[in-house]
Amino acid sequence: MMNNTLDSRVIECAKKEDTNIQKTLVWVSLIILFIVGPSFIQDLYQVWKGDPHTWWTDRNRPLALTDVGDSVEVYINGRLLNKHIEKQSLYLSDGSGRYYRVALEDVKIRRNNWPTVKASLLASTTLTGIALGIAITMLVAAAVYKRRSRTS
Repeated sequence: MMNNTLDSRVIECAKKEDTNIQKTLVWVSLIILFIVGPSFIQDLYQVWKGDPHTWWTDRNRPLALTDVGDSVEVYINGRLLNKHIEKQSLYLSDGSGRYYRVALEDVKIRRNNWPTVKASLLASTTLTGIALGIAITMLVAAAVYKRRSRTS
């Protein structure tokens, strides 16, 4: 009789522990879903539907040619713009008919930073996507755990 009572108490305690594990899995996964999910969706939406034309450098603060030398090369008649400026082979008119040599400071560039922003957003979605995958797996595990505990 005592063994039977002890066995029923152990089974009852195990069922409570199973319920606690299941509740923990559900709550943790829901918290992850509600915190990380909106960020994931927003970043993906920005990558797919975002306006790539809004990521240009400021019109009032263009970059010097030397600042973008590692990402932009400008050629005129088959020769780099920098080489033309060094050899002083380019001239500009000031509008009144006078000409002067183009200096490096005369050349300003606006760059579209969309590829860099897009890469950053995709890197972010990789991390949030992994977190969402873990959360969904935890929800499925909790559902399977509950189903198995009902059948046993």
